[in-house]
Amino acid sequence: MISAGRHKAKAIEAALGRTNGGAPQVAVGFQIVDGPHAGELITWYGYFSELTQEATIKALRTCGWKSDSLANLVGVDENEVSLVVEHEKDEKGELRAKVRWVNSVGGIAMKNRMSQNEADAFAAQMMGLVLSQKQGAAPAGGMRPAGPGTARPGAPARPPAYAPAGATGTDDEIPF
Repeated sequence: MISAGRHKAKAIEAALGRTNGGAPQVAVGFQIVDGPHAGELITWYGYFSELTQEATIKALRTCGWKSDSLANLVGVDENEVSLVVEHEKDEKGELRAKVRWVNSVGGIAMKNRMSQNEADAFAAQMMGLVLSQKQGAAPAGGMRPAGPGTARPGAPARPPAYAPAGATGTDDEIPF
């Protein structure tokens, strides 16, 4: 059984069908392309309910689907993807591997991703700490991380490298 976690894979076939209840679905057969499960096959089932249809179409596009007609799944085998595999019990109570998500390789899912402006502001806020760890300088407030590169006991702490001339290293002088 394919282990739970992320696995790089590539679609090898896809088809439309119906669930046992008659609802439309798409099945995409994937082959794992690296790691201990390389060469193994697993199928993802996408559904078209009101709650799932957008995610299903997005997953097909992530695989490389080019057409705008679901009757033509051309290209679905073009892109390498990252499958999120989970284990769950089937109708008979037997544990099986199931594809939960189809993501872009290297893509991450984050519910509350920062905008570029938010990321820039946060990066500016953290710059003192980042540079102090890189250069071995004391972060604002005079505290110094323990470990290699720390000053000898009693040595004065340097202000962070980004501090304006004449800064004393107090928090109210950090340029944000």
